[in-house]
Amino acid sequence: MSSPFADSKYITTIDNLRDILQKCTLCNKLTLNGSLIMPCDKLSTIKLPNNKQKKYFLIIHVPSRSESNNFLGHWLGCCINTQTKQCLLVDSANVVPSQTGTMHYISNFCNANRLTLLNFNLMFQDKSNVLCGQYQLYICSIFSKRSLRQTLNLKYMLQKYNLKKLAYFIIQQVERHFHIKF
Repeated sequence: MSSPFADSKYITTIDNLRDILQKCTLCNKLTLNGSLIMPCDKLSTIKLPNNKQKKYFLIIHVPSRSESNNFLGHWLGCCINTQTKQCLLVDSANVVPSQTGTMHYISNFCNANRLTLLNFNLMFQDKSNVLCGQYQLYICSIFSKRSLRQTLNLKYMLQKYNLKKLAYFIIQQVERHFHIKF
């Protein structure tokens, strides 16, 4: 039986994510009004501004290697704290840390912005679903209200649930936080 979350209605684009993030002032601010949502090969163009904002959330698109359609791929998130100079990489499928090309872009971004890279290091997405964009919206909503350390500690709660129940929970939380319906 296929996952109920394998339906194409759950696939998110950069424009979808920007539209959804606009529904929450804090989340929209963390992504600099959606300007921190981008393909991984554009990370080298990002220099975090030197202002009073202490937290940012970066949403990175990694194109699928098996698909010729560049829209398909996987979404990652980075919770950034400029005070502690830390960047927490959150990959819901936990596959990107083994991809040297993508990690090269992320490492270069961290080096250019003088950030220490931390890894969430937890697979909390079923490989048969296409919810990675929604999972990043969920992480952004958590990070908008909590510290980087508290966001990192979220993994202890997430690992207690089976992946199917977790998918329902995360969709419900994203719908509630952003006042949307999938």
